[in-house]
Amino acid sequence: MIVSLLQKFSNNWPTVKPELQRTMQENREWNSQFRTNNNLSTKDKEYKKNKKTLQVSKNETAAILLKELPDEIFSRAALLESEYKIEGSVGKGEISEIPWICVLDKDITQSAQTGFYIVYLMRSDLSGFYLSLNQGWTQYEKKFKPKSSAKIEIEKTAAKLKKTLKTVAGFSFSRIDLKGNSDLAKGYELGNVCSVFYDFNDLPNSKTFINDLQKLI
Repeated sequence: MIVSLLQKFSNNWPTVKPELQRTMQENREWNSQFRTNNNLSTKDKEYKKNKKTLQVSKNETAAILLKELPDEIFSRAALLESEYKIEGSVGKGEISEIPWICVLDKDITQSAQTGFYIVYLMRSDLSGFYLSLNQGWTQYEKKFKPKSSAKIEIEKTAAKLKKTLKTVAGFSFSRIDLKGNSDLAKGYELGNVCSVFYDFNDLPNSKTFINDLQKLI
């Protein structure tokens, strides 16, 4: 089931993504014109009532990453709701260059923006994806200015964590390549502690995915 869902997402997302981006842009333009024509701000009730929004979760392909895969992984890995939280994202407000699914240990963090956690990171070109032990980029971006300093700090922390962890069977400590240009993509590349890469053209079976996840857990 995990493999078939991944294949369905990777096959359909290249077509669906630009469609969602186009709809979002059209909505922004309409909303801007509506505010201008009616002399409204974004806080006005009339604007909030009439503005156009896009519920990405209702898109069948996006729902695979947002709902179906997280639920399947959570169930197959026998995770406890009292200890773990799993969530997927294709972006909030904007469609993300790097879709992801996070597995969060609630004792450490409950947000992809802070702490460290396990995350599935899709390459921007969908040639494959990583299962990575990684860090929340946003926490560095907010604390360290300019962004070049944030990138230095997250890479320093990754280096320390690699020395602490030393080894995970079957995982690499090399830098990952998400084929992206966004700050988030670069942040995840620098924040990676260890990872395993899966090629969409040669996916292992579902049991292997779950075994790899349990190694990091």
